[in-house]
Formats: sequence, C-alpha cells, structure tokens
Amino acid sequence: LPEHVAALVAKAVVFPGKAKPQTVVDAVASRKRDWEALVDRFDVVALPARAEYDKEFRPLKGEQMPRGFFGKDAHERPGGQGWFWVLHAAAINIGETVHASDFQEYSMPANTGYRGRHGRSRCLDEDRYVTDMATLWRRTLESAAHLAIEDVVTFPFGMGAFLRNLHQLDPRYQDVAAMRALKLRVAQGLFEAMEKVCVGRQPPLQVHLCLVDGGPEAR
Repeated sequence: LPEHVAALVAKAVVFPGKAKPQTVVDAVASRKRDWEALVDRFDVVALPARAEYDKEFRPLKGEQMPRGFFGKDAHERPGGQGWFWVLHAAAINIGETVHASDFQEYSMPANTGYRGRHGRSRCLDEDRYVTDMATLWRRTLESAAHLAIEDVVTFPFGMGAFLRNLHQLDPRYQDVAAMRALKLRVAQGLFEAMEKVCVGRQPPLQVHLCLVDGGPEAR
C-alpha cells in the first residue's frame, strides 16, 4: 500500500462484537455463515475519512480541502475540519435475493402441520432477527460514543435491499402490512438503542436519520 494509505488504515478502530450464549439450533445455523467475511455479526469497524465534496456535491478545491492527515507528515493523526469517522457494520441479509446469505440462519423449518399456503416453506424467525438488528444498532452507537462522536448520520440500516425479496422466501411478507410491521420493529430497535446510549450522554451524541422517499421499498 502507498505510505499515506497504510498510515490511514492503521488508524482503523475495531470494536469486536460480544459473544452471546448460543442454543444448539443457533450454533448449527451459524455454520452456514460466510467465515471469510471481514466483519463478523456484531463487529463494528471505524475508519477516518475526509470530505472531498461540499453539501451540494461540488468538489472541494485548494484551501477548502480538509487538512490534518495529508500534510507534510503522512503519520500525522487524522482529524480536524473536514474529517469524520465512517462506522462499518454488517446488516443481516435475509432477502436481498432468493439466495439471501442469512435467511437460513434466521428462519425456522416449515410447519408441516399447517395446511395453509404458508406451511410449505421456511419462515423467518422474526423475534430473533429483530433482536439481533437491535443489537447492531446499539453496538454502532456504543462505538460512536467510545470515539467521542457528537453527531451520527445513519439510514434505515438493513431495511431496504436486504428485505427486497423476503416475500419470495417467506410468503407471509407478501402482505404489505406484515412487511411494514417488520420494518417498524427494526426501526423501534434503533430508537431503543438511542435511549440506552444517547440520552444523558456527555458529550452529547445526536443521531440524524437520513430518509429517502423514493418508492414503495423506501417506505
């Protein structure tokens, strides 16, 4: 790697996810996980980045560019005006495609005793999925707090593409109301995490939620 890139990567901060007790079923299901993934289920990785565009997406030039890291000393601590942290976590993919990588782990066997149209396929273990998504929200905010971040900009993490084809894997979510109720439960996990981590914290930690109304999926 170029020296300045290697020095930047060296500033990465990794917050390992805390292991939780597993049932036998959980342990068997987790074996299907991609063990080559760079980020484990509840890990959070923070990397410093700098702005290269302004709020209207116009390129910054000359004196407008952030300073601090790409100065005379490539090993200078990243920070200062224009620098910010990017927090990386892996959302749970239960429906990006009909081969969604995490659906098997977060689903239950078909209920063969149920004769309706939903009884022939695996079904989402909604409580487990919602609980683990809430844990991801909380872990991300805890990491931000550890870094003394005061403003977090986030988005509906895991509630777009990763739910897009869930209805093909679990027919219950062909019902628009059922899908909306699932998204509401995931969103509730964010606000409960905010209550636990952000309320009363010094320095203050404010969360700014970025929403885009670009069609039915975004809603």
